[in-house]
Amino acid sequence: MSKKRYKNRRAARASMAAAPAPAGHEVSMANWGIDAARYDEAWGPVAYPLHSRDEWDQMDLTTAWQRARQLYVNSAPIRSAVEQMVRYTGVLSPLPMTTDAEWNKEALAAWRARTKNPHLFDVAGRVNYQQAIRFCERAAIVDGDVCVVPCWAADGGASFAFYRAPQVSGGGFCGVELNKNLRATAYYLDPMDGSKPTRLEAWKAILYQHSPDPTRPRGYSMLAAALRNAHDLGIIVGYAKGGVKLASTIGLVATKTEKAQGLDIGANMGRATRGGRGGSADAPQGSGVPACLPSMGQNVLEMPVGWDMKAISDTRPSQQLQSFWDFLLRCIAHGVALDPEMLYTTNSLASGGVRFSLEKLRRYQAVMAEDQEVLDNRFWRHVISCEIRAGRLRPCKDPAWMNVRWVQEPDMTIDQARVAQSQINLVDSGMADLEDYCLRTTGRTPLQLAERKALYLRGLQKLADEYGVTVADLRPRQVGAVPLPASGAGAGGLDTPPDDDPEDVPQTIKRN
Repeated sequence: MSKKRYKNRRAARASMAAAPAPAGHEVSMANWGIDAARYDEAWGPVAYPLHSRDEWDQMDLTTAWQRARQLYVNSAPIRSAVEQMVRYTGVLSPLPMTTDAEWNKEALAAWRARTKNPHLFDVAGRVNYQQAIRFCERAAIVDGDVCVVPCWAADGGASFAFYRAPQVSGGGFCGVELNKNLRATAYYLDPMDGSKPTRLEAWKAILYQHSPDPTRPRGYSMLAAALRNAHDLGIIVGYAKGGVKLASTIGLVATKTEKAQGLDIGANMGRATRGGRGGSADAPQGSGVPACLPSMGQNVLEMPVGWDMKAISDTRPSQQLQSFWDFLLRCIAHGVALDPEMLYTTNSLASGGVRFSLEKLRRYQAVMAEDQEVLDNRFWRHVISCEIRAGRLRPCKDPAWMNVRWVQEPDMTIDQARVAQSQINLVDSGMADLEDYCLRTTGRTPLQLAERKALYLRGLQKLADEYGVTVADLRPRQVGAVPLPASGAGAGGLDTPPDDDPEDVPQTIKRN
């Protein structure tokens, strides 16, 4: 980097530090520790800042946003890594845990009615709760953070606005106003339409990020350690593809031996071509071996003595180059803190390796879910409080109405029967929690599952009585199993289990 450019960089850093730094936390003017934001090849001197606030200034963040987004759009390994991380993290589902059991059901119905409708949940009307969580996860991985602002819709219900990381700018330190304890007191939101940024009190917004650092106001891209390797992989693959394409455009190569010194192959080949299959009158007769050139159609020419035609046989990419590609691919996976086998080559794992990788993946999901719970709790409090205020949900009898458990998506396993039997044994011996297992595998509590089973069995009995068959005839069973004896008689119509996730729930819930 030239001295002039280095001075401009220092001046830019100084101008971006608009908010006065707390005592003892001066802004670094020579940040050479972030490879993802460097413009050289990382061979220069390293001056890594020792304070977290100085690691990523506005220039570093902007460079990382641009590079991460460019690779996410154009690099297949990076895009695959991001999407896999989003899917592995999943979307948490709420389970109210207050002592008011009836209110728990009503609150969950009100939550689903509000959050499943994009036109109610999103101020832009594009995403519902599940889609918004995936958007936030993707933005937090690529950009480092995303700002969510709770709002109110026209019907008095909850709605939310979403701002990407570059829109958090225009004041403070990288868009965040800090007090002397480095606590965020306000965010500056830039609409990026030429208008003035808006200052928003910190309690009115959520700056969602993974691996939050209490000493650093902004998050940074989780792809930072993988960006350089992904860029290098793209360049090397591009060069290899260019070489293969060039070799494919050249079908034959003429080679000359010592006997051909002083002969003009171009003139001889031209005379032979003009002469058609038999050659021209002035072409040397019997001076070579007949050859066929694809570029000359079906014409046959005679090669002069000492000349030879050889077909191109390109060996690229070589085995060594392919091994290096695999090395860079593994580096990308390690850069996002995942095993390469879980990210790119799951088919290469044996049974024992799969189980161990799944256990590691479960811990990864737990860490990511802990970060997501912070955002989900804000969603829950805002949605439920707005529904109560609008009169569509009665107040909870339990003062702890915000007590909610967030359930992860079902676990991935390669042997459900073995895992289930092992869990049953652990529950029977008092060494495991049945509710925890049921929530992880089905998203429902044991009581909810038992209630659904009871309704299902009663419905089978009513069907059996109506059509004159036994319950054993209706229940699915294994081939060769002994039929179950018929149950006691019943009467009435068919009962079906309630829909735990209704698409359309009435917006008005009567008060007691």
